[in-house]
Order: sequence, then structure tokens, then C-alpha cells
Amino acid sequence: MGKWIGGNKPEGADEWTGFIDQGVKVEGTLDISGTFRVDGNIKGKVRCKDKLIIGEKAHIEGEIEGAVVLVAGKITGTIRCSDRVEVSPTGLIEGEVHTPTLVIEAGGVVEGNCHMRSEPKSAPAKPEPRLTPQPQS
Repeated sequence: MGKWIGGNKPEGADEWTGFIDQGVKVEGTLDISGTFRVDGNIKGKVRCKDKLIIGEKAHIEGEIEGAVVLVAGKITGTIRCSDRVEVSPTGLIEGEVHTPTLVIEAGGVVEGNCHMRSEPKSAPAKPEPRLTPQPQS
């Protein structure tokens, strides 16, 4: 975790549940809930139940699972999102993206495979029409 120098919080920091600051390197598995921001380097697996923000100086190498992932830095590996992935003009994804919604702003890059099909929802079964015998004349 990091601390604010001089009391100057980055924009949106009030909604974060935590962050990894520049210069911090993490290796392993990180389980997070809430909105979390990464500005450092992570090698391994990141699971975020809510929103994961990847800052411009961040680099994640490995696998990401989450609801929403906002990418302004670099990700090398696989992203699996249940809601959406957004790539800003400085964002770079090298690998696979699995998400129902992908937003790439001008300048953002996704180099690899993208899978956007969501799981089909099963429709309620319709009853088979019954055939009624017609009287013969």
C-alpha cells in the first residue's frame, strides 16, 4: 500500500479500497474486493470482485479476473471479466481478453485474442403445441 504525500490524493482516490503505488513489486496471488488501483508491478494472479484500475505506469504479468478492468498501463497475460474491459489511450494488453463488453479508446492497443461471447441464457421452455384430432365427415 502507499500513502499520500502532502495530502494530495489522486483523482477518484476516495472510492478506492486500496492501491499498489509506483515502485512496488508484488509476486503471487492478490484477492481484492471493492475498487482497487495498481500503479506498480504485479506478476501472478489478480482477482478483483469489483473494479480494478491499472494506472499508466503499472505492469501486470499473469492472469486477471474481475467484473470491470480499466487499463491505462500494460497487461501481459489473460483477462477474464464478467462486465467490461476498458482500454484508455495509454493502455496496452498483450494476450487474451474474455469479456462481454470491450471498449478501446483511440490509441489503446489489444494485441492478441478477444472473446466477447457471453454465456447464452437458457430461455424458458415453451410447451409443445398439442394436436387436436379433427372430426372427419
